[in-house]
Amino acid sequence: GVALVYGATGSTNIQVVGSRVVELVLGDSPMLSIGMGLLMVGFAFKIAAAPFHMWAPDVYEGAPTPITAYMAAAVKAAALGAFLRVWFEAFPELHLTWHDPLWWLAAVTMVVGNAVALQQRNIKRLLAYSSIGHTGFVLVALVAGTPQAMDAFLFYLFAYTFATMGAFAVVSALASPGAPRELISDYDGLWLERPGLAAAMAIFMLALLGFPVFGGMGFFAKWYVLQAALDAPAPQTRLAVLLVITTVVSAGYYLHVVMAMFMKPRPSGGSSLPPLGVAPRLVIGVSLVAILFYGLFPEPVVRFARTAVSQTAPSAAVAVPQR
Repeated sequence: GVALVYGATGSTNIQVVGSRVVELVLGDSPMLSIGMGLLMVGFAFKIAAAPFHMWAPDVYEGAPTPITAYMAAAVKAAALGAFLRVWFEAFPELHLTWHDPLWWLAAVTMVVGNAVALQQRNIKRLLAYSSIGHTGFVLVALVAGTPQAMDAFLFYLFAYTFATMGAFAVVSALASPGAPRELISDYDGLWLERPGLAAAMAIFMLALLGFPVFGGMGFFAKWYVLQAALDAPAPQTRLAVLLVITTVVSAGYYLHVVMAMFMKPRPSGGSSLPPLGVAPRLVIGVSLVAILFYGLFPEPVVRFARTAVSQTAPSAAVAVPQR
């Protein structure tokens, strides 16, 4: 993909590519279109967007939990940030070309991620499919293609990263040698034995769900993306409706974890839980404070997102097909 983009524009510099698309009138260039398509597939694989997501659940489950947390949060956030920057600095004038493929990528990813997550009984696989669903939510902002949508995109990444890191830190804290405790049934009655961990995990689940107040900044993350989709020059109404529907579907598995911790009895005869280590305690604490604080005062993150967006190409706000 990069090679074909270079062949069409004569550069691999993101900003130079964007300017040469305009100067050389490359909107109808087959070489550039194929290069963009291959780049989209590459980014889709990296961020685990459906149907390029099949590697993610197995890798998330098989890798050590701290590594899984890093992949699910930091690596995915970086890949999504790169996707945003390349698309809105190199290809803003070609929005009409890539809008429909990206629309379907976002729609399919939201449906697949959240529908399959309902069937999971392993917490790491559940969070893997949850991560796939969130990729679809973030792509909705990319489809909207406005500066407001880019603000929402970055805010969402901020909230998602903290919620995901916190959730995996809880999973890591409960594991011990010979007892990984990765089934949702292992969380039954956790409130009775580790009320602090149970409360923290509940907040992380509600943040990923986008629940008001108790979900902290997770609620604002989805609200901003939804608002950006509807306020675009060509409102992305169908994607917005699908976002709401799949968010409701996601409540089925997020609240299932919360229900297991607070409403089921603790199994008798199980091995005792390990002491909470310093590293999980630190990650859980920082993530929890960030989610709740910025849930009450989101403005600092909004300002940060706007500052970052102001340094990218603002010309993405062009006419796009209304859906």
